[in-house]
Amino acid sequence: VLIANPIDASTGVAAVGTTYDGVGSNSADNELKEDTGDIIYVEYRAPIMRASDQTEDVKLVVEF
Repeated sequence: VLIANPIDASTGVAAVGTTYDGVGSNSADNELKEDTGDIIYVEYRAPIMRASDQTEDVKLVVEF
């Protein structure tokens, strides 16, 4: 399943659906263009339950 871009920046046309299952057999019917588009990553995770008085340590490593 592909997630549609809500606004196609190249044409300014709003997407009519939220998902697309594929392309038509006729090239004139294709709503999706081969070798184009944005890659996004979607991961569904369960929410993490935290207490209001809970503290956490966060470590960030930045390398140049």
